[in-house]
Amino acid sequence: MIVLTQEQKTAIEREARQHYPNECCGILAGHIQGRDKCIQDIYPVSNINQERSVDRYNIDPKEFLAVSKRIESLGQSLVGIYHSHPDHPDRPSEFDRGHAWEVYSYIIVGIEQGKKVSMRSFALDPNRQFQEEEIKIVKP
Repeated sequence: MIVLTQEQKTAIEREARQHYPNECCGILAGHIQGRDKCIQDIYPVSNINQERSVDRYNIDPKEFLAVSKRIESLGQSLVGIYHSHPDHPDRPSEFDRGHAWEVYSYIIVGIEQGKKVSMRSFALDPNRQFQEEEIKIVKP
């Protein structure tokens, strides 16, 4: 399960709207309690994909490393990544599956015509298949 505050959920949705019709992306930091991934901070990062930013995202490795170091310095863990799917469903694509790591959760924000937003989370199992995770919204 992914545990977010309403403010974090709203911030991710807002970013998806702002970047439409391109994909946005970001990093989820927090800690793991049992099977729950509790998000403490979200870090929007640049989508550096220049050719297909409407249906692909790539995080700059230097930016990824800088955010990872910041997360570690705060005593947190990198628990996942989020990105948007402009005018596509909020489920992983084959591209997503091919580039995912088993250790992370992947929040996908479906955004239609820059307005309607839906959000789901997935984790990759050992057979490289995505399994949906519950998203729980809590008060800060």
